[in-house]
Amino acid sequence: MRRLKLRKRSACVLAVIAVSLAISVSMRREVAVEVYLWTLKNGSYDAQLNAVVKLAKLRTSRSISETCILFENSPSDSVYRSALIELGTDAVPCLVRNLMSDNEDNRIAAASLLRSLGSDANDATSALGYALFDKSDLVRYWAAYAFRYIDSIGPGAVDRLKDLAEHDNNSDVRLIAEQVVQERGL
Repeated sequence: MRRLKLRKRSACVLAVIAVSLAISVSMRREVAVEVYLWTLKNGSYDAQLNAVVKLAKLRTSRSISETCILFENSPSDSVYRSALIELGTDAVPCLVRNLMSDNEDNRIAAASLLRSLGSDANDATSALGYALFDKSDLVRYWAAYAFRYIDSIGPGAVDRLKDLAEHDNNSDVRLIAEQVVQERGL
């Protein structure tokens, strides 16, 4: 009986230690996120690139959302773009949201980054199909280009790519759409 009580107490002590360690790990991750975010905003270029990789490895909801906010405020910044590429599929919701932005620079950068993500951006095919109708030549170009690297293309996007290949007013958009249609056998 006495051994049974001792085992129960030992199990409780171990459970408390395990919970303490889990909280400690969680707190360390949050502190690390704070440090890396500060570095992204204020550090040297090399330190920023290092912070990008570290943030991507943490993959906390906060590190993802904060990285997205930094990108939205400065879509041409190569460090923030690199951060989203490092995040891979976790960056897709952010990029899809930016693909629908009123800001043309955000839409261009989002379409370009979705192309860079390749098959990791498969969940963005509907948004990219919609972007094929964008008023900006560059958004249409990057959206069409992204379909070279994404596994699936919906029927609406196929029709639009064919239409762009034949009728777009921008020769670069026509060329990339034609290449995608030919390469994919559409």
